[in-house]
Amino acid sequence: MKDVAKIPGLYRRGNKWYLRIVVPKDLVDACEGRAEIRQSLGTSDHAEAKQLANVARVSREAEFSELRKQLASKKTNNNPVAAQLSKARGLSIVQKYVAEREIARGKSELLLHTLDEEDKHDLAREDQIAVETYGTPGHPIGEKDVYIVGQKLLSKHGLNADYNTDGYAEFAELVRRALLEISRRAVAREKQDFSKTSFDQLFSPKALATNHLTLVEVCSAYFSEYKKTSGVKEKRVKKVEAAIGLIHEYFGKDTFVQSISRQNCRQFRDALNVMPPNAKKRFPKKSLSEVIDYAKENGLVPLAYDTQVQYLSVLHQILEWASREDFIEKNPASGIKPLAKKPDSSTAREVFKTEQLLKIFKAPIYTGCLNAKTGYAKPGDQVIRGGRFWCALIALYTGMRENEICQLKVTDIGTTEKGTHYIDNNAVDEDKSLKNPNSRRLIPIHPELISIGLLKHVENMKSKGEVNLFPDLPVASTGYRSDNFSKWFNDGFLKKVGVKTKKNGFHSFRHTFTDAVLAIEAPEEVIKRIAGWSDKNSMLYTYGEGHSTDHLAIHLSKVKYDIDFSFLHVK
Repeated sequence: MKDVAKIPGLYRRGNKWYLRIVVPKDLVDACEGRAEIRQSLGTSDHAEAKQLANVARVSREAEFSELRKQLASKKTNNNPVAAQLSKARGLSIVQKYVAEREIARGKSELLLHTLDEEDKHDLAREDQIAVETYGTPGHPIGEKDVYIVGQKLLSKHGLNADYNTDGYAEFAELVRRALLEISRRAVAREKQDFSKTSFDQLFSPKALATNHLTLVEVCSAYFSEYKKTSGVKEKRVKKVEAAIGLIHEYFGKDTFVQSISRQNCRQFRDALNVMPPNAKKRFPKKSLSEVIDYAKENGLVPLAYDTQVQYLSVLHQILEWASREDFIEKNPASGIKPLAKKPDSSTAREVFKTEQLLKIFKAPIYTGCLNAKTGYAKPGDQVIRGGRFWCALIALYTGMRENEICQLKVTDIGTTEKGTHYIDNNAVDEDKSLKNPNSRRLIPIHPELISIGLLKHVENMKSKGEVNLFPDLPVASTGYRSDNFSKWFNDGFLKKVGVKTKKNGFHSFRHTFTDAVLAIEAPEEVIKRIAGWSDKNSMLYTYGEGHSTDHLAIHLSKVKYDIDFSFLHVK
């Protein structure tokens, strides 16, 4: 514990680290009488806590410095302008307002017994109308009440906010939520419903007792934890990072996470269904709100369903994590789904038809090209049996996924005791990954692949001391070998051979293979075992190891295509 003393105020509660910051004596009154500020650092790691503590302390010192400047300005000016409204101050004011109204309401209820039933009914009706009014953003009567109450609160606390600024709009929204909370509590009492202490988590007992954290603070803490998750690849990490960037821009980095409502989350969902893809690249000089307005006006194609799911999922995960860490009462994004429709099966990848397969495997890279790089599409005298040569052939006869093939090691090729050659699809190495647990499987090597020379390629790689089966396929910045190959195959090769459509790509080999296995009437369990699909209802995945690799090879060897590959056979 000696290290802890090096960071003043750093202490541990349970498995989390917290920071205690003493408020300077000259600023205690300005900080609503608080002599110290305590805040969670959102981590159980001591080293990380020390870093976050230093950042938090510097941030607080900057706030104290700014507060001193404001106080000094007020003292030196005979007719001082009210201090500007900050987010922290605005939130504190509306929370205090709700608490004061709660006390006042309690006192007034002592007089309710003096009212007759008709008066009680009228009062209940007024409260219900107030709920409907304040529960509708933009309601003309509600906006008027929000303005009147907001101005009174600002004046009471000696604050100032320009009506036309984003700061005032955020404060006005907090006031609306405060009025709605007060009205909902009143209706609940009139119905003798005391099941909830609050309706909006912004005014819950936990929120009132918690030091408010900004969205950027919560996202940073969450992202730090996320990156420690076992098995998360760099590609996925970058997607989450991009989603967090968008969330920051939409909600505002300095927005208090406790103030994010369910309505805010729905508005984010609605914005995603308008936002065009690659917005930053296409409109680098426009803000996110300007891009959304432009997209609405011009009817731009919005983000795809999967992308909308991804962004909403990250928002949900961040807020769910904040809830588990007790930063917020509950997750306001829970259950919110994208507006875009999930693509139906008709939009799935097409299979490759025989005429398309003939164009693919009669291309110069298989019959002879200038070279395997820039000259792969031009006729020549070279057939270079590297990754670009083998990937499509292996996919055609095994149904393996693109990255499963690209990441194969020399040691992944083995032989059973009965002599069946197989591919061990695994993720035992750090630079390999599988889509799901069922992807881990032994796949018999089809006789056609052996005839074309796959086993000889394995021996050739071994003799050269290679670790990877296809060392010519480089690892992309995302951590996947398949990413660069995918761009080459889908955006280059298929177009050059004249078979590219909107619905086909390398993954079409998997569908083509599935049709070929179905054509030989192989049992469903065999198909699922070879392809690596899960079947929770099947006994195959509950007891024993199911079909052996030797047994699977009997079925797989029957898979045929209307293509003569003898021109690729090796002796």
